[in-house]
Amino acid sequence: MLNKCQQCHVAGSYDFSASANAAALPNLLWTTEAKTNMTNPQAPTPRTSNPIGLSPWIKTLGRGEVNYTTDNLVSSPISSSCFGCHDSQSAVNHFKANGGMLYASVSAVNVVPGSTDRTKGFNQTEACSVCHAPGRVADIAAVHK
Repeated sequence: MLNKCQQCHVAGSYDFSASANAAALPNLLWTTEAKTNMTNPQAPTPRTSNPIGLSPWIKTLGRGEVNYTTDNLVSSPISSSCFGCHDSQSAVNHFKANGGMLYASVSAVNVVPGSTDRTKGFNQTEACSVCHAPGRVADIAAVHK
């Protein structure tokens, strides 16, 4: 059952109630969803097909079948995790309104000036813990019971 988090997760890890997990929150890594050219030159013809463009989630986000050969797509860490189950357009709008990003062009994400580490250089903060932290109005553990 999807609402029985501790069937798979260690207590305190999925809801950031464990101190080590709460401390890791600002350093979570972004997900690379698509990296430059997604075509497979060894595939049989047509070799120009772009498989990532066939994803229904990309279309849900308004991207459609797009050529990703010039820019990577990334998703912010918490939104990426929640999107696995919460994939409605209203959920996506909620993520975005609170600083989350899904399938965003890497060039559209603000980068910390002077940062050379692209995995930690994004200057974008998700505000999820304002409402979803332990003891808050929409505590992760409480709403997934």
